[in-house]
Amino acid sequence: MQNYIPELNTTDYLYELPAHRIAAFPLAERDASKLLVADCTNAIIHDDTFRSVAVHIPSGSLMIVNNTKVIHARLAMQKPTGGAAEVFLNEPYQKQPLLALQETGSSEWRCIIGGKNIGAGMELQSSYGDLRADIISKDGQNAVVRFRYSESDTFAELLAAIGNVPIPPYLKRNAEQTDEERYQTVYAQNDGSVAAPTAGLHFTERVFASLTEKEISITELTLHVGLGTFEPLKATSVTDHAMHKERLHIHRNAIGSIATFFTNRTSGERCVCVGTTSIRTIETLYWLGVRILRGESPDLDDANVLLLDQWDCYRLRADGNLPAAAESFRAVCNALDELNRDAIEGETRLIIIPGYTPMVCETLITNFHQPESTLILLVAAFCGGDFWRTIYNHALAHDYRFLSYGDSSILIGKAVR
Repeated sequence: MQNYIPELNTTDYLYELPAHRIAAFPLAERDASKLLVADCTNAIIHDDTFRSVAVHIPSGSLMIVNNTKVIHARLAMQKPTGGAAEVFLNEPYQKQPLLALQETGSSEWRCIIGGKNIGAGMELQSSYGDLRADIISKDGQNAVVRFRYSESDTFAELLAAIGNVPIPPYLKRNAEQTDEERYQTVYAQNDGSVAAPTAGLHFTERVFASLTEKEISITELTLHVGLGTFEPLKATSVTDHAMHKERLHIHRNAIGSIATFFTNRTSGERCVCVGTTSIRTIETLYWLGVRILRGESPDLDDANVLLLDQWDCYRLRADGNLPAAAESFRAVCNALDELNRDAIEGETRLIIIPGYTPMVCETLITNFHQPESTLILLVAAFCGGDFWRTIYNHALAHDYRFLSYGDSSILIGKAVR
């Protein structure tokens, strides 16, 4: 093991979540959820409701949101024998989501296959229209699938017509009509996720109006959420866990606005990330800037480039002399300007675990996550020490609802440079 990787036993970050505490359905109003307010520096907790979230964010702060949009990723199919099968899309095969979703006639995706006796070479078909699914390769439930359909339809149009909303498997129910609206943020724009960035599900126009009143600016980024977000920690040592990749897309103007915020902000203003996907994206961008400043920039002309590997930030941090946030983001902007590019497209495998110090995010809005997940490790890292457990014990003792359709928290961490 590299000596810059924090040592930790994943079993130290488990907790017991009773099944009845998992929210099976959303509340009638998005912003009516409970809000646990946690000052991680002073170890203080109190309770509020989400529609008052702006009260806990200083005026003039910057809020980062993930504007990814969930696609209809679950497809009911049939085997040649007539038996049932399900194809659950994960990510496009060697393509950007935007391009794959606009393909006509055929499109290849990495998928999860449900059903018995399904192997490579088999053709599945849909009960709706002329959709066919050829299993190109298969390893366990993971498969590469080539979909064939009418040249007159884009793949996005096909999914919208015959696919189902991919609500999380732990809900143990079929998607209902209400999920069409509620398993999606009100600001979702860019198709590509197969799971929602759930911290954003609580936002409403009323909440955004309250943020505007305090001159809190909003910057949008895109990280497409994959099925890896549900993958449990199977290894006892975190060093044996392979972090999943997720694709991000960030406009140069958004990166520039973050650089400007950190350059010009006054005392007390904070960078607030909505959700674990937003913090992973913004922290990835910081470390990309560090790589650029140290002369090890990846090929930013390659849309499939791995911008940050699992342990890159821990290696870079071990070398010391880290730049301030503004300098790092300016380096990314300058690199894009030299390439005459208006956005970054690529992938990240950043894993945030205890021992990691946030370099950009100072306040995190997030739901309550599954035991045995990388998301618990992220929350523990952000909170510091064992305060994450105090937070979760408080939530369990005060009837908070857990997971995707559950309640929210705002975690107030340390200021960064």
